[in-house]
Amino acid sequence: MATETQYNFFKAVYEEENERYTRLGNRATLYFSIISFFLGTIIFKFSDLKPFLALFHVPTALYLVIGLLFGLSLIFTVCGIIVRKYEGICDLTDIIRNMGAHAPTDAAFLDDRIIDLAVATKRNKAQNGRVAMLLKCSAYLILGAVCVQFVVFIVALAKRM
Repeated sequence: MATETQYNFFKAVYEEENERYTRLGNRATLYFSIISFFLGTIIFKFSDLKPFLALFHVPTALYLVIGLLFGLSLIFTVCGIIVRKYEGICDLTDIIRNMGAHAPTDAAFLDDRIIDLAVATKRNKAQNGRVAMLLKCSAYLILGAVCVQFVVFIVALAKRM
């Protein structure tokens, strides 16, 4: 039979996954802001970039690569923030319905709740892992776009000298 200490342990692990969900959401928001800023600059200010590209003899293709990388990063970020199905600990109405005429002992009740916590935590961990993987891909694409931007600056400086 489960003890309250054991139940609290399982609940703490479940809550860790909930905190991870929040951290991943905050990270996705940050990525979305960065991507939006750069994509907006590239898309809406491309006509303003043309004189810069011509003056410093920078290939337009480099900015198209930057736009492509940020576009792909946006797709990964949006896929990461799409509403995900998270598992609650339990359905309280089901618990009440299943109690019957006699309430279970506290230990038996905690046994069942530990199982509920274990199942919910496993499912939520899988969802969080998927989101983390998508955001990791997004971060690498952002990094790639920033690296290409540095290449643009290096090409511009080299051709200007």
